[in-house]
Amino acid sequence: MAQLTNANAKPPRRNSLENREYLKSKLRAAPWWLYAIIAIAIFTFVNILTNIPFQKAFLFIKAGLSVTITTTLIAFVFALLIGLLTGLGRISDNTFFKNLSTLYVELIRGIPMLVLIFFIAFVGIPGVVNGLKALGVWLVEIGVTDIGGWLSAIKNEVPMNTRAVIALSTTYGA
Repeated sequence: MAQLTNANAKPPRRNSLENREYLKSKLRAAPWWLYAIIAIAIFTFVNILTNIPFQKAFLFIKAGLSVTITTTLIAFVFALLIGLLTGLGRISDNTFFKNLSTLYVELIRGIPMLVLIFFIAFVGIPGVVNGLKALGVWLVEIGVTDIGGWLSAIKNEVPMNTRAVIALSTTYGA
């Protein structure tokens, strides 16, 4: 006589209340945010393939998409480094570094982010460039021609991507 093995055994039946509770627990554990992202991506992809206005819009957007992603990734790497140094400064026993880090964090977090990004990109960076040029001219006048000549030759045109990286790194690093 052959014995029954576990492979041949049927699972125990559940009543409808147990089935409902089991289904609820499975649905609670499901990553709904991931399903929503996948559904939106599929919907967008289908629209781009089948809808002419979506195709034209995508071709227009595609050119700037790589620039945006590259700028964001570079800015987040620098923001991570700034945040790490700031966090280490805040837990430091050295009073100077602790206060400097606290000042930076409180100042950056206290100003609205959009205002700070525009200020850094359109006022701060040109101001620093002009200050360095003025320092270079002064160094040339007093006889330090190597560094002074290099600083006075700095061009005012800082690319907008570089400004965006600096502004985003500064704001997200706090």
